Amino acid sequence: MTRPKASLTWWSFADRGVEPHDLIRAVAAMGYDGIELAEEALWPAIADAGLAIATHRGHDTLESGLNQPQNHDRIEGELLRSIELAQRWRIPI
Repeated sequence: MTRPKASLTWWSFADRGVEPHDLIRAVAAMGYDGIELAEEALWPAIADAGLAIATHRGHDTLESGLNQPQNHDRIEGELLRSIELAQRWRIPI
């Protein structure tokens, strides 16, 4: 039987007194397969630890979303950039 993949959601554990690179190493040592929703600046360290970047946000904010037509152009640009990043980093959004 295939083992299910497990990932850790970054914001649940970040900024709690643990240095980010130490947390990444600990996640890898615990046997996780990836990390979700980490800051883009940490992606190289995540990949270097042998972890997948399991997911990434689509657009920048939840407070001003697609339900407000004045945000459509901004969000379209953010989504296109996120899709490009996902392709480059092999993130299965």
